[in-house]
Amino acid sequence: MAYTKSNEEPSDTKMAMLDRTIAHMVRSIGKNAHTDQEFQAHLSKPEQQRKLSMFRLLVCLMGATKLCIKGVPLFHPDLGYALRVFDHLDNDVIVGEYGLPYRQPRKTLKREEDLRTICVMQAVANVFFYKQVSSCVDIVASSFL
Repeated sequence: MAYTKSNEEPSDTKMAMLDRTIAHMVRSIGKNAHTDQEFQAHLSKPEQQRKLSMFRLLVCLMGATKLCIKGVPLFHPDLGYALRVFDHLDNDVIVGEYGLPYRQPRKTLKREEDLRTICVMQAVANVFFYKQVSSCVDIVASSFL
């Protein structure tokens, strides 16, 4: 691991930090590394600017939505079924069949928060990013009447 010296295991503090991080897989296009100037030139292209602004819009809408639902449990997504599935996988499969240790409570809380974030992302994408075809159908249908 990148956070330890040579081949020693990370300490509990470092493992807690690693558990709270989010890993992103990044791939390289081509076989050569690119300079910062090439990266900035790539980002300055109009299609990349559009993609970046759409991503920023998605993240801002998700953040605003999560802030709005933060103190109101009624607005939270129903994670009952997902948590039951994960509970079965954690306790019956991972612990029961493979004999691995039980999941730490903080990891379960992080999983719940990640599931809420995914639900908010799906809701924001459905409302703001995907075409609302039902309204288009209503407009076309009313024009024929």
